[in-house]
Amino acid sequence: MNNLLGGGIQWILPPEAPQEDFIEGQLEWDGRHFGLYYERSLGYMRFAAGSRTDIQALVGALGVQHDDKT
Repeated sequence: MNNLLGGGIQWILPPEAPQEDFIEGQLEWDGRHFGLYYERSLGYMRFAAGSRTDIQALVGALGVQHDDKT
């Protein structure tokens, strides 16, 4: 993901714990802040932000499909 978003990324994650499936953290990118939720067993990642524009910018930079639940 760092290659897709370029420089200036900061991942804020808890220390890795063996067998931990649900991971919450933060991503800082391009001056924007995102909440991060990851389920390791499912390979599912969700981002949250206070701005729809920020989410759209992140999704556009990653080039991924997303569920727009508005």
